[in-house]
Parts: sequence; structure tokens; C-alpha cells
Amino acid sequence: MTQTHPNTSATGLPKQPQRPSLVTRNIRLGQMRTSVRLERIEWQALDVICRLEGVDRHGFAAVVQADPRRSENTLTSRLRSAILAYYMAAAGLEHHSRASSSSRGKVANEIRVDTTTNPATAAGSRL
Repeated sequence: MTQTHPNTSATGLPKQPQRPSLVTRNIRLGQMRTSVRLERIEWQALDVICRLEGVDRHGFAAVVQADPRRSENTLTSRLRSAILAYYMAAAGLEHHSRASSSSRGKVANEIRVDTTTNPATAAGSRL
């Protein structure tokens, strides 16, 4: 009978340490602080957006949270949708989103989800 080492998988390769896929971080909204749980790749995507737009996570979250046209119930859901909308617009998926020709940053002006093709989102949502 073959025994495997506790740090070795059934294939004989070293086991990779399991990291949780969801990561919780604090976000400040004004004087308030709240916890947000996103996948690691979502945090990475958010960090790229923030770097491109010259804002920090807190500023991005504040814009998303304050947008009255967003229909998601939680900040986490709003952030996920905003990240996805940003990348959809950046990919040029005009059928689902459109970017304005404004010269200002995307965070405040460019990402608008076309609700005629996706009624589940808030009317005229941005981010």
C-alpha cells in the first residue's frame, strides 16, 4: 500500500496552501467604516480601476454608494456591478454599456449601463 506524505497530493506533487477566495477589507464611506467581502480577483480589478482613475478604494466606493441610480441593495453588490460595468465599457461592449465622451475620469462620468438591454440594473446606472 502506498502512503502519501501529509504535504503531498495524491499525484505526488506538493500541496498548494489553500487561501480563502473571499477576502474581507474595510471601506470608509465618510466617517463610517464598513466591511466588504470580494473575491481576490475583484480586489485586484478594483485596484487597477483605482490606479487608472487616480482614486483610492474608499473614493471609488463612495461614488458607487452615492449613485441614486444603482439598484443593488448592498455596497458589496454595488462594487461588484461597478467593477464589471467598468471592464465591459473598457472592452468596448457597446451593446451592454456605453462610455461618454467626457474628458473627465471614468469613475464619475463614463460608465453607464444601458438599461434597455439589462433592466435588472438601475435606470442609467453608472459604475
